[in-house]
Amino acid sequence: MCERKDDEQKSVKGRDVYLAQPAHAYTEPQAGRYTWLKNLLSHKLFFFYLAFALWMVYRILSVSLYDVYLFTFGEIPIRLGIFVLLALTEIRMQQNRKTIWAIAFLIFIFWIGRHTGSLILVDYVLLFFVGRHANFKKIALIAFVTTIFTLSFVVITSQFGVVIDYLWQRDPGMYVRHGLGFKYPIYPAQFFLSIVLLYMYLAREQAKYSVIALLMLVNFGMYTLTDARTSFILVTGALVVILLFKFRVIISAYTPFLQLLSAAFVWPIFALISYMMAAIYNPHVAWHKALNSALSNRLAQTKATLEEAGIPLFGQQLQIVGNGINSDGTSPKDAAGDYSTNYVDNSFMQILIYNGWVFAVVMLALLFYVGYRSARNNMAYVSVILFFIAVRSLIDEQLLSLMFTPFLFLLTTFDTAIYEEKRQPYGKLQGNYYLNRYIHGPAGCVKKEETI
Repeated sequence: MCERKDDEQKSVKGRDVYLAQPAHAYTEPQAGRYTWLKNLLSHKLFFFYLAFALWMVYRILSVSLYDVYLFTFGEIPIRLGIFVLLALTEIRMQQNRKTIWAIAFLIFIFWIGRHTGSLILVDYVLLFFVGRHANFKKIALIAFVTTIFTLSFVVITSQFGVVIDYLWQRDPGMYVRHGLGFKYPIYPAQFFLSIVLLYMYLAREQAKYSVIALLMLVNFGMYTLTDARTSFILVTGALVVILLFKFRVIISAYTPFLQLLSAAFVWPIFALISYMMAAIYNPHVAWHKALNSALSNRLAQTKATLEEAGIPLFGQQLQIVGNGINSDGTSPKDAAGDYSTNYVDNSFMQILIYNGWVFAVVMLALLFYVGYRSARNNMAYVSVILFFIAVRSLIDEQLLSLMFTPFLFLLTTFDTAIYEEKRQPYGKLQGNYYLNRYIHGPAGCVKKEETI
């Protein structure tokens, strides 16, 4: 047994380390048959983690050709089931007067989304609101497992003809791209990038060489089939960074100041660059034309949408036409009556044009704050992951998509990420902690042997 400590206890070689942890992080083990199941169900946040896992599977399938089955079953029953699980989580977390207000808030948000059609926004509000109680490392693990499972399921079944593996071409006679069961060929590669970044966060310096080699092989295979160049480059860079962290090459050089630049200031800098390039783009300027060609016409497309739609203060409704397909294989371009697209791939410009100045400024401020706290606490892994997400946001539109960017949960669970960082800093406490249950000990403390 050990006494609960309010603050971290200093340790020396060979002694135990005790760190304060949230009260909900530990559940006293029970003896008897089916102990593991009883302990799992007794965890106060079990229903939240289950709801998030179901939501991840549902959302990934919704951008695949399996979405026809989801619509047949009905989106409302699926979301209603997730809502009930989230409501049960609030009841278990705080059984007092605040619970009534929390449940009322959840019902109000669900009602608004049901009558306005903004269901995805409702999902985010509910998940972030209830997820404020959760441990980010467990959220990351759930996202990691569900993304691997669902991505593998869709890709494998597409090769057996359960769903169609549609083909795309960048240009006539060039680069046949496989959809692998998804509505657009870059989706599988983007989900794979998310898997690699989650692995970087979870495994850290404990990353296995065999896993890194396997991820690199899958990366080459994904690039060969989908021709998703941006994701291929970012995954390759992320795997190199994992090796550098494992070799302890860059941990001392990646100072909090550099983390501040790459994790916090990178957001307003990239947003300004995105706006300036779209605003000044001129197809008659040679280097503008070359850059636009390298970016697969993204600059010209963003420029056209910017001039047509403008930038509102609080957002606007636009008929979005992209290069993807519907579940029946038809193109949204056909429904639009022409073959032009107005889809903005740059996340910064998409938020600005679709959601308006106010929302864009608020989001940049929140992302800057997360990056600032990461640098301030010297959380090198979080900082480098935020940088990779910022770079991806220059080319792709997944910044605010929770299924592609589960690290958005840091907006409401950053304190638990700091706790995990202090509990297991780089090169100190060893072991694949995230794959194991909390170490047995009295409620309120974690006991772990320090190796120096």
